[in-house]
Amino acid sequence: MKFVAGLFGGLLFAILGDFVVAVIISAVPEPNESISGITLIILWIIGFVIAFKAERPAKAWRRLLISSAIITFLIPIAGFINSTIQVVNSDGTDSAEVIGMFVGGGLALGFFAVLSFFLGGVLLIVGLLVGRDKKVPSI
Repeated sequence: MKFVAGLFGGLLFAILGDFVVAVIISAVPEPNESISGITLIILWIIGFVIAFKAERPAKAWRRLLISSAIITFLIPIAGFINSTIQVVNSDGTDSAEVIGMFVGGGLALGFFAVLSFFLGGVLLIVGLLVGRDKKVPSI
């Protein structure tokens, strides 16, 4: 069962991490598309390692869901880095162009912030509820 957690939970972890890297890399003037594929494979392997280090499959799911929630909360930061790189790399000296890029980046940042807040909240709540140790009643 740890294998299933590593397969599907690790894939979720890898896809979210790859999205964060792809958002940052997309602002680079000449992006290297192979970085995204390599990142996906490396993060999936890390997800497998997280799953196999757990004592029980429920703990593996807990760790993977909480790790995915943390990665999800990094999406707005990646959007901010993307918009900052685009403004810095803009070769135009027209201030209206720079302001437009800043406003567009801010709108994208707001969209990513709302999306990642809800998705990260769901992943965090589910991750905190799955695989808990049962309380032992004491007298």
